[in-house]
Amino acid sequence: MKKMNNIDDEKFKKGVEDIKSISMHPNEKTEILNFVLNSHLSQKLIRSPWSFHSIISSFRIQRNRFIFYGVISGLVLILCTSSIVYASSGTLPGNLLYPVKVNIVEPLRSTFIFSLQAKAEYESSLATERLVEAETLADQNKLDVQKETQLNNLLSNHTTALNNTLNKIQTKQKLNDNNTDTIDDDIITNFKASMNAHAQVLDVIRNNSNTNEQTDENQISNISNSARYNANNIRGGIKDREIKKSDNY
Repeated sequence: MKKMNNIDDEKFKKGVEDIKSISMHPNEKTEILNFVLNSHLSQKLIRSPWSFHSIISSFRIQRNRFIFYGVISGLVLILCTSSIVYASSGTLPGNLLYPVKVNIVEPLRSTFIFSLQAKAEYESSLATERLVEAETLADQNKLDVQKETQLNNLLSNHTTALNNTLNKIQTKQKLNDNNTDTIDDDIITNFKASMNAHAQVLDVIRNNSNTNEQTDENQISNISNSARYNANNIRGGIKDREIKKSDNY
């Protein structure tokens, strides 16, 4: 058995030696070298069909990602803004969201009202809302000097805006040769009635309220007096036109 193994080892070693002894003829080596050196001259570069498309695909993926994040951010902003707007709708002076209500939400709504009549009615309703807010604060003994001043200023601003809109209505009626004054007469009448009615409500609250550190009868009186003053401060109202008409006769 050992003899057979020795014979196989000798054959294996001899085969290895025979392989090592194999060599190429010098001419063969020269031909192979020339082929390797000259093969690049006839070979054309093959451009990858994926390079340009890969760039485009990468750009599209990146762009879609930005669009996705933009849409998500926009939706979050809209939801947050809608929540803030909704939360501010019932706020009173002194609340953190009250400035959002009177400085952003209400003016923004006014910009989307294109009818002069509707805009005048909107400003009139805002003036009434300020008095309702004053009544609520006074009834809760929370109407201090700062809140009273803020409400008075807002009430004056609404009256000024209402006056400006009524003047535009009158100018438009004159340009259209329209002598009917029923539209702005109704707005003025309703505004004056609302101001005077809420002034009386504030007077009742003043008479029934107890003076304390937060609520002063003078503050309630200031609001009611401001309401009456703005009711009588509508320029171009019914009385003014009646005077002009009597002068014409």
